[in-house]
Order: sequence, then structure tokens, then C-alpha cells
Amino acid sequence: AVFGVDLAATGIGAPITQTSTLHRTDANRLGIFDTKGLELGTRMDDTLAELRTFVDTNRLGPESDQLHVIWYCIRAGDRRIQPAEQAFIRGVAGIGIPVVLVMTQVPLTANGRIHPEAAELADAIRSLQLPVRGDIFFVNALGDDFGGVPVHGLDSLLDFTEQIAPEGVRNALAAAQQVNARLKRERAGEVVKRATDVVRSKALRRKVTGEAWVAMFAEIATIYGLQEAQSRQVLEGSDLIPRARKLIWAANTGVFMAPTVALVGATASAVANVARRGSEKKSVGVGWVAARITRDLGTAWTVTCEHYWSQAYPAQPTDLNTDEVAQRFTAELQRRLPRPLRGTKRERPRIGRGRRKRRLE
Repeated sequence: AVFGVDLAATGIGAPITQTSTLHRTDANRLGIFDTKGLELGTRMDDTLAELRTFVDTNRLGPESDQLHVIWYCIRAGDRRIQPAEQAFIRGVAGIGIPVVLVMTQVPLTANGRIHPEAAELADAIRSLQLPVRGDIFFVNALGDDFGGVPVHGLDSLLDFTEQIAPEGVRNALAAAQQVNARLKRERAGEVVKRATDVVRSKALRRKVTGEAWVAMFAEIATIYGLQEAQSRQVLEGSDLIPRARKLIWAANTGVFMAPTVALVGATASAVANVARRGSEKKSVGVGWVAARITRDLGTAWTVTCEHYWSQAYPAQPTDLNTDEVAQRFTAELQRRLPRPLRGTKRERPRIGRGRRKRRLE
């Protein structure tokens, strides 16, 4: 349910997962390390020892090879948590990795009410004061048409997991999961913000090359499951980068001029001042221009990627036509960029006596 594709075998009757397995799709940089089921009578000490060995082996390696968050899953239908399970949770928490307690297969009414027995079990678990992060998360990963139980709870679980995961792996989590659109959008927004700061800084030092834009596009594409190579083709296949650099250069030399209110003002006093002064002009700071361009590029590309991701949901987008992607991106961008980059001539907004106030962008 998290990846949007069947990776792990499931079944009814005897336990299916007999060994611990790392599930990872080819397109994703994030995986789920699934331990064998902890049925009653099994030696939980063996599973805990296996987990410790895995963590110790990979702890000094790359961050991508490490465990970052542990989901401990308890079925709502079990109606109890055994002392051995409590000991296991405490042992897992002792490894030093955040543990999140997840109650699975939780019935939910049409008005969003959790089954009373699941709520009662949750209260009993809370009273044990186990070393887990946050509250208990109620989920149902597979809809039950017979019982009328919908899929629920995965978005909240992923939201919280993203909050406690290391910063370096949050993009991978956002990219791999196919449940929470808001999580993808927020991570893409962080990428845009970071790129905006980089380009603004470089613009002030007159060192804008376009590399930050290419990197921003690649990161956003990865979050939405698009190919990095395709993002580069979309960006480099247009004349946006040279035109954007030229506009930043113009702002740096004081050549780029625009109406004060349209670019730097939104206050009533600013509007009144321009109304009195008519055609007064003011040069635009290079930092503002660089930030505006980067933000518009990133936002338009995010909207474009989200469109194709939502079309392919719950799977990831594949076999996209690059020309079609580029056309959709260009159309989205055209409504956002400053006019000198749009490639079309439009009358500048004016405010003056006897003239109807025009909308300022």
C-alpha cells in the first residue's frame, strides 16, 4: 500500500514471511525491511538479534543503507499485547532507532469511528508506557469490500514518519510512498526553497550558471517518480536558462526596470504613492529577480510532476512523452514568470487618475 505496488507475499493461515526481507522497488531509493512474523511461540530473541546485527553492520555505512524508523505492527484482532512483545519493543527501542507503534486491520465506521475494541486495546497499550514515538497509529492498508472497511490511516503514519526520519532521507520517503500527496508537495517545496536560496546567493555574486535549476528539477522529478533524465531534457530543451540568466544579469546592472507596486509593493500606501506619481519607475534587486525566477520554475515543475503522478496513482508514472511533459510545464510556467521571460509582449499595469485600476501581478 505504501509503494503502490505488490512487493511482499501475503496470505491466510500459516505465516507467509519466514525470513526478514528488504522490499524495495527499482525506481525507489527507500525500502521496507520486513521481519518475519512474531507469532506466539517463536523466539523473539532471535529476531531481535538479527535486527541488531543488521543495524550494527550498516550503521557505519551510507545513510541509504541504514534503518531510520521502525514500525512495530500489532493486529487489532489480536485484542492483546503479550509480555514477550512488550519486551521486544523495549529491546528494539534500545537499539537507538525511533519506534512507531502501528495497529493494523482496524475496522472503521463510515463516520470515522474506530472500532471500540481497537480503542480499548490502544488504551491498554498506552498504560504500559512503552518507549515508542508519538501515539498509536490506527491503519487499514487494504480495503475490505465485504466488511465495508476502507483504507485509512496510512497518510497520518507517513506524515509522522517523515517528521522523525533524518533530514537526509525525507526526500526518499516522499518519493517512495504513493499515499500522501501533501507529503510529496511539502518536500518539493523544501527543494524549491533551498534552490531559491542558492540561486539568490549566486546572483548577488554574479555566478548564476543554471546548475541549481537542473538539480532542483531532478530532485522534484524523483519525488514524483519521474525520471531525472527527463527533467533535464525538459529544462535544457527550452531557452529558459539563458533567458533567465540574461534577466538576472540585467537586474544586476540596473537595466531591468518595472513599476514599483507590481514588483515590490502590496500595501495601500504603496498603491497610493504610485497613483500620485503615475509612471515612476524603480530598479529591481537582483536577489529578488533570481528568487522569483527560481520559485516560479520550481512551482511550475512541481505542479507538472504532480499532474502525472496523480494520473498514474497508485503506481508511479512511466513511459511519459517528454514533449508532452515539456508543453504542460511551459503552459504552467507561462502564467507565473515575470513578463520579460514569457516571450510575449503585454502592456505594463498602470494606475493613474481617470483610468480603471488594472490588476497587478
